[in-house]
Amino acid sequence: MILIRIGVTGSHGTGKTTLCKILADTLKIPYIEEQARISFEVLNMQDLDIARLDNDKFSNFQQDVIRRQINEEYKHGNNFISDRTTLCNYAYYKVNTKDAPKIKNGYRSIALNNFSCGYDLVIYIPIIFELVLDGVRNKGEDYRLKVDAIIQNHLYLNPNVYCLQSDGVENRVKELTEVINKWKIK
Repeated sequence: MILIRIGVTGSHGTGKTTLCKILADTLKIPYIEEQARISFEVLNMQDLDIARLDNDKFSNFQQDVIRRQINEEYKHGNNFISDRTTLCNYAYYKVNTKDAPKIKNGYRSIALNNFSCGYDLVIYIPIIFELVLDGVRNKGEDYRLKVDAIIQNHLYLNPNVYCLQSDGVENRVKELTEVINKWKIK
């Protein structure tokens, strides 16, 4: 069994969930699902577009996502693949909230510190597919690109980032299996 903390990062609609589930099964490691969807259900949110209109409610949602992400990773210790990283969570928090600077800086610090040392391998997935709407994702391509830009601008914080090159599920799994096997040899 492999012991590795893998975080998969990128904007929404890039294929992270599909890839994470397959890799978790292939590598026989625990899968941490996207925490935003859990927060969405737990906080009984019906529509994110409507929730965005209530700054306090949406800020609470975004903060909850960051806390849940860190808690789930902590529960799994040194062995998981996570559908999203705290960097992703921070990018959405930054774009979506109007919190006071002191609060925003606190969550920024927590999320980015965890990103810098909480993953043995970070897999960045760039935007190559058209956005598929699922009732939760924001519908705007500009929004998706803004989130992606924030993620790209902070990838340097973790020294073990790999940028996925291929498209198609089979090609991606093959590429990342090779990357992870090389990582194990280090």
